[in-house]
Amino acid sequence: MKEPAPPTLSLRLVRPPSGVEKLIDSRCRATIGRVSNLNHGARKLRKAGQSRWLDRRPIVRGVAMNPVDHPHGGGVGASFN
Repeated sequence: MKEPAPPTLSLRLVRPPSGVEKLIDSRCRATIGRVSNLNHGARKLRKAGQSRWLDRRPIVRGVAMNPVDHPHGGGVGASFN
């Protein structure tokens, strides 16, 4: 917003959307404000491949695997619930 009177200090007066005025060091690097796209995380993935594009692998339970693949795998008559 503006600089205070003494130029030797590196403080700047900033007014965020809340309206409160704060003195902040001008050498600080930060983002002040709001997130631009609030619905970014809420969008639906249209197909399974789109999840893979985001490097999200499917989660498979150990019970559903073979004994060589997981310690919980195998067994006769195992319940898949």
